[in-house]
Amino acid sequence: MKLSLLLLFFLLIFNLSFAQNYRCVQPNAPRYFINKCGYLKGVRVDSVKALGNDSIYYLFHVARGMNIAGATDTNGAHWLGKNVQMQPDGTHLFFNHWNDTVIINTQEQLNDSWLIYTDTTKTYYTATVTAIDTMTVLGVLDSVKIISIKAFGPSGIIASDLLNGRQIILSKNNGIVKTVELYLFPLRDVTQSKY
Repeated sequence: MKLSLLLLFFLLIFNLSFAQNYRCVQPNAPRYFINKCGYLKGVRVDSVKALGNDSIYYLFHVARGMNIAGATDTNGAHWLGKNVQMQPDGTHLFFNHWNDTVIINTQEQLNDSWLIYTDTTKTYYTATVTAIDTMTVLGVLDSVKIISIKAFGPSGIIASDLLNGRQIILSKNNGIVKTVELYLFPLRDVTQSKY
């Protein structure tokens, strides 16, 4: 009996020591999403660079519309941005079109909230982990965190904001499963769901 309990204890410790933390992007595998208009979009990490203790994930670029000079931007950011900065505590920094930061904290627990985005306007957005559950992602049962966005202004919640109530779903093994377009955050509500 003691031997069985000891063996079980070591197996649990061994498995927990290799437990994977949540992360937004997976550097080793391209992922595909379908937006609400039915368009297929992808996420692929082209390269990874260390910046102190942080990791910078450089995402593949796409051709975008006119830039400030009036020419097509052939080296444009894709819908998550040109790169993603991951900090050791699980904080992911996404840089939008205006080079403002959209923050996703992947290690927050149920009911934890943080400021996901603010800029020079009086509107700001919070994110709250509203559920930790399991769901089937790419045919495999996986742990997920559901993060809900709320928009606030000087007088409280802005119920009419396009992003108010939208969700971001993170899978432990597959990264982002569902999100809004972070490169144009907060101006567009283009929900992307993993394919």
